[in-house]
Amino acid sequence: MNHAIRSLSLVSLVLGASCHSSHDNSKKPNTIGGGGSGPYLEVEINDDAWNANWVGEIRAGDFIPIEGFITECCPDPYDGFSFFTYEAVRLRMTLFESQPGADLDFAIYIPEIDGVVAAFETDNHPEFGVFDFVGPGEFHIVVRSFSGDSNYRLEVDVRPLPFALSTGPDTPDASPSPFSLEAFSGYAKASSEPVLQVAPLLPDPALAPEFGSSVDAEIRDAQRLPERDD
Repeated sequence: MNHAIRSLSLVSLVLGASCHSSHDNSKKPNTIGGGGSGPYLEVEINDDAWNANWVGEIRAGDFIPIEGFITECCPDPYDGFSFFTYEAVRLRMTLFESQPGADLDFAIYIPEIDGVVAAFETDNHPEFGVFDFVGPGEFHIVVRSFSGDSNYRLEVDVRPLPFALSTGPDTPDASPSPFSLEAFSGYAKASSEPVLQVAPLLPDPALAPEFGSSVDAEIRDAQRLPERDD
């Protein structure tokens, strides 16, 4: 894709020592389904920071596969996944799209600043990026489509980062450009509101269904969610 030339450098972000008092997944709204021996499965609505799928607390050594479906625009402009860690970790992220011709990107969003701090949006297939995150704190991985509708698989490989002092991308040219900031701006809390009702959005089996075949329809049934207690 011909994105605007990245012109903004990312200032190192040192996260504060504030942390959540509890990380009981059962109390989180929009907790993502699956896991265990299989992939996590995206649950709609997860189109903004208020309603990201809560994946859970992560540690170095975790490997987290997530399967989902996204559209180029409406009705599914973003898929957000929320993580928490107490550790300093290096995230090695790979995004596979299943539809030929589709071009999917992803970004790192930090709730504390309500903003995107890294964007991975190249012509590469799959899309790959590395990001260093210093806990304790929460971050989101946000998937969007630059072009085309597609099922996808996002793999997050969590590595230890014992000497890290700050949060930031470790991939060349991953600092967010003006194009990136605009493209992901609709995901921020400031531009959206919490949504309580989940509307199921199943992967389209016509779009190279290998990434949609493991979807469990039961976890995608419409459901009433409690308010998020941040």
